[in-house]
Amino acid sequence: MIYFIIYTGMYCENGNTYYPCAKLLRLDLGANLLMERFLDSLSVSDNYNALSSSNKNFYVSSNQVFVKENSIWLYKLNSDFKTENFRIDSINSKDKFINRGIYFVNDNLFTCDVIYSNLNPKIPTLKLSNRDTCTLQKLWTRSYNLGNFAINAHDLQLTSDNHLSFIMSSHPGAGVSSIEPMIKIMKIDWEGNVIDSFQFDDDGKNYLSLLSSSSGNYYFSSQRHPTKQVFTVGSINKLNKDLELEWSIELPNNQLIDGRIYRIARITECKNGDILVTGRVWDNSDSKIPGADISSVYNGFLGRIKSDGIVDWIRIFKLPQELIDKEIYGQFRPSILEKAIELSNGDIVACGEVYYNNHQISAIDILKFQTNQLWVIKVNSSGCFPEYICDTIIRIRPTTEVKTPEFNIGSEWIFETDFSIGGGHSTVQYITKKILNTTTTNGRKIYYLSSGDSVYVENERMFFWDNMLNSYEMHYQFNSTSEYDIKYWDFSKNSVQIAKVKVDSIYNLVINGDTIPTQLLRVSNNGSFASDLIIPVYKNISASKYDIKLYLGFGLFDPNPIVTKLRCFKSDSIEYNFQNYPCDSTWLITNANNFESNEIEIQPNPTNGK
Repeated sequence: MIYFIIYTGMYCENGNTYYPCAKLLRLDLGANLLMERFLDSLSVSDNYNALSSSNKNFYVSSNQVFVKENSIWLYKLNSDFKTENFRIDSINSKDKFINRGIYFVNDNLFTCDVIYSNLNPKIPTLKLSNRDTCTLQKLWTRSYNLGNFAINAHDLQLTSDNHLSFIMSSHPGAGVSSIEPMIKIMKIDWEGNVIDSFQFDDDGKNYLSLLSSSSGNYYFSSQRHPTKQVFTVGSINKLNKDLELEWSIELPNNQLIDGRIYRIARITECKNGDILVTGRVWDNSDSKIPGADISSVYNGFLGRIKSDGIVDWIRIFKLPQELIDKEIYGQFRPSILEKAIELSNGDIVACGEVYYNNHQISAIDILKFQTNQLWVIKVNSSGCFPEYICDTIIRIRPTTEVKTPEFNIGSEWIFETDFSIGGGHSTVQYITKKILNTTTTNGRKIYYLSSGDSVYVENERMFFWDNMLNSYEMHYQFNSTSEYDIKYWDFSKNSVQIAKVKVDSIYNLVINGDTIPTQLLRVSNNGSFASDLIIPVYKNISASKYDIKLYLGFGLFDPNPIVTKLRCFKSDSIEYNFQNYPCDSTWLITNANNFESNEIEIQPNPTNGK
């Protein structure tokens, strides 16, 4: 079976805080998830090649989030993503250690790291280490310098004459304008000794890419012409076997019409010797105002270039803004395509991420989960989808409309409950809230629930009856991207209070191929929690925790049993399970200790989860 592997960075939730973590995914050619491995507390930022593979194993490298930046974590995984070996390499705790990637080349394993010494932090050192493929221990380490400023490096590759090559860069720190940034392509032997190199002035920073082709040539990207030092909007360059410049081409652009600026992320080789380039491109062609407006964003792009420097095609993929007001935030979501591979039949699979634009920074915290989303596309050999017109710009539209949940008699919400029964024991059960009846009052359709609540939906807003206030109060404003107020009765204070609700972020939750627009709400001043309540709310369904409506004003008067998370929502048109177990699951949480007799072993052990 043919499949592909993606190692993706994430943010995980711990209470009201978020921290970097990662997942290793195996997908089939239909982008269906076959297997996944969660790697907790790992940071893949600045890691150009966090995953490498042999025929049987996968190798993963990363910095560890909670051990600061003075260690590198290495994993050797088998084909089932199970850990076969694990190693932590640490250095002087006063030094700064940044992992730049792991590479498996011709049965040899290498790691690439940058070390900022505490004795001289302004002069970093790039270290390339050859490692044992079984124990992951270092066999040798070589150091390389390039100027006196921050170093990036990636793309360790095999050359056609059985040597190694990689690309590295340095650029000045903040406030330093008199130093020219540099990029250097290195050719080394298997002991790390430099054989040849090509160096030029260019500010590559996070956009470095190199391809050492099977024909013996080298392709790399730059923002300047490598010899003329003329700024471009993004260029692809070719060196011959002797690392001499053969040609340099600027990618297609018209600054009066589209204002394109390219940032190349990766270059890969096709079977016929062509090259694929991926990255992101700034494009103004959909702007209403010459020179760019809010619809001008970075889009993912994919291009194919002949070995003689002729551009075969460039495809720019624009994803529509589905969740928020296009007149305020623009028509498209920003995106990037990081990598691409050519399949045996000529089709191309590319992956990257799609995220939200800078105009929403005040409303969206970049640390919130699903603010950035993994994006995978599969196109034909011409870079196009069969269902779309093949053009330079492809505006992707959803192939199916987003399903809209509809309330009706019998619609039900199933929440989980955790009820303490003393002695460290609790029972985890579920409760069901169901629509029992409806009526129409003043043109509004009112739904009556088994919990005693009544609710109606109007103009993307959801209102709930408050018995203490004797009025319907709005809890959700699904088309809002800012702040609003909710009036409620505070039982702990015995008075009317105002809850401040802020939309922290908006994202798409995907379940079984369906898309559920979701708001991440921050509720302050609610009288029930020591800090702000941060809670996902599913459009036209409900909150994901505590109750259908927002949990406000109970304070010390929390109802028992304690309602925790939403498990399922069911109606005539839609059925969603938000957990990975059945809606009607129940279990008992208990413990056992202080055995005076011989220790009892139970496999598997239900008291500790192992």
